[in-house]
Parts: sequence; C-alpha cells; structure tokens
Amino acid sequence: MFETHIPLKKAQKMSAWRKISLGSWRPTGDSSIHTMLELDARPMLSFFKAHKEKNGLNLNETHFAGLVMARTIAKHSYINKIIRFGKLYQRKNVDIFFHMALDKITGEDLTGFVIRKADQHNIQTLSAEFKRQMKTIIETDDKEFKKIKTLFRLLPGFLARPLLDLTALIFYNFNIWSPLLGAPKDPFGSIQISSIGSIGGDNAFVPIAPYTRIPMVLALGNIKKRPFVIDGTVEAIPTIKLCFTFDHRIMDGFHFIKMQEIIKDLYANPEGLEEY
Repeated sequence: MFETHIPLKKAQKMSAWRKISLGSWRPTGDSSIHTMLELDARPMLSFFKAHKEKNGLNLNETHFAGLVMARTIAKHSYINKIIRFGKLYQRKNVDIFFHMALDKITGEDLTGFVIRKADQHNIQTLSAEFKRQMKTIIETDDKEFKKIKTLFRLLPGFLARPLLDLTALIFYNFNIWSPLLGAPKDPFGSIQISSIGSIGGDNAFVPIAPYTRIPMVLALGNIKKRPFVIDGTVEAIPTIKLCFTFDHRIMDGFHFIKMQEIIKDLYANPEGLEEY
C-alpha cells in the first residue's frame, strides 16, 4: 500500500561549502535568492507565429518557458535536488509543476499540475500535454487536489502548519507515499512555473512554499514593449521578465549563471530547443 514517493538517486557527496550552506539557513524562506532576467521576446513570438502557420499550433509563453527550463535543468541539474535529513538527493526525472488559478475572479482557488519527464518532450507534445491537463482539471473540478482542499477547509487554522509539516516529512524526508494519505504523488515536481503575466502581472518574486520542497520558482511576467538596448541603441521592443526564486542551500549564484546562459540562448534562438 505504501511506495516510494519520488524516484531519487543515492545521496551525493557534498563539499564542505555545501554542508555549510545546508546548515546556514532554515528550510526555504531565509535561504531564498532572487534574480530576474529581462529578455527580448521577438524570437519567441516569431517561433509561435511559425508554428501557428505551419501546423495550427497555438503556443504561449508558459509552454515555451516549461520546455526551456526542462532543457536547462537536464543540461545543468544542480537545482533538481531535494534535501533529506541534511543530505542532497538528485531527482531522477525533470518534472515541471505549472501553477494556475481556477478562480479568475478572486484568485482564491489555486491549483496546478505536473508534466513528468518534461525534458523528453518537444514543444508540440509539451503544449498538448499542458492543454490536456488543464482541461482535465477544469472538467473534474480539480479531482487530484479536491480531497486535500476539502480537508483544509474543515481544518482549524492553527492546525494547518503542523499538518503541512507532517505531510512534507512523510513525503520528502521519508520519501513514502500512499493513496491513503489523500494527496497526489509528488505533486510539485522539480520546479514551479507561475504565469503572473496571464493575470496582467509585470514581475514578481514568488516565495517557495516550504511544504512543497521545491528548490525553484519561476514567475513569468507579461509581454509588453519596454526600453531595451540593442547594439548600443535604446529601442522599444516586446520583452518578457523571468523572475527566479531559488534555494541557496542547493545552488549558488555561480550555478545559476551557468543555467542562465542556456535560458538566454534558447530565448534568442528558439529553434535550438530541439538540439539540447
């Protein structure tokens, strides 16, 4: 009845600095690093237009960011880890969690879904899986998270944190899952993507919810014309802001800079998505 919650590799050997980093901060919160990339959106928009004309595929910036991050993590997997009892464990798969709001009026009913092994998709299959899962959530009234939401509606507020902490302990520290626990298996994946641009947001640094045990959140802002320097000249072009929050216990700025090289390259050359 009980089974492994997340496919993990063996605990990795850590440098002295990584042990210091793990011991320096409490779980996600004061260990967060925030950084932002503002990128030229024109190559991405041209990529969308080409796919629309060629095969009728309607792509958006969330699909694109999902595949970009999946390719990036597959290439540089520093961030694709969880912490268990003071040790770092590498995830075997690259799974991307997409955050969404079911209630578009008050924004109170939040949910999401995971695309498993996202790095093994291409833009067509990832887009199709994204749309399929969104449709399923809407048609089934968020069946996957419905039980846990109902429980928390009935639960006294002061018990919410202890229950979340206990659930995280079982799921992530002990790496145990059972359908009896009432929550979907590995519900938050490797990293989270929140499209704040879809509700008109320009930029925001989204906090990492401690119970998710994810090491990174990417918030995608809206696409609009902004001043941008091109070949020494300031022009008004469509840009997009990518706001990252990541866990400093797992990854340093040095590692993020290596990751951002791929992110920048893929936004500048979207056709390269198939090459990584």
